[in-house]
Amino acid sequence: MRVILLQDVPKVGRKYDTKDVPDGYGTNFLIARKLAVIASPAKVAEIEKLKRELGAKREAGEAELMAGMQKINGVELVIKGKASDKGHLFSAVHKKDIKEKLATDFGILLNEDNLNIKDGLKEVGQYDIEVKVGDKKAKFKLLIEAIK
Repeated sequence: MRVILLQDVPKVGRKYDTKDVPDGYGTNFLIARKLAVIASPAKVAEIEKLKRELGAKREAGEAELMAGMQKINGVELVIKGKASDKGHLFSAVHKKDIKEKLATDFGILLNEDNLNIKDGLKEVGQYDIEVKVGDKKAKFKLLIEAIK
């Protein structure tokens, strides 16, 4: 039986792949759980069109990320937070916070996955943050300041 996968299925394939599977597995597991549909010629054409559209969107998104990478070199981002007298933040600064601050202050749109930092920054100070998109890298300075 030939099916088109609607989701990633471990040990079978990735979303929108066309696969040959045993009839019982396809009917009783994949189709019953809405993980796949039968690969009719109309469905195959529809999926191919969808793949092309997704590819175009992905390329546009990558172009936007590359534009952000060019802007980010040399940027100094300041994030303020409540901290103890010793400089320990009460609430850590996470990738999400950095991403949002870059977008609001500089108009730079990045994914959290592209920021190369450990889980959460919990100390006041200066950090060099590396951003990696594909094989391109950029760096910016992050200053975490205490609110008095």
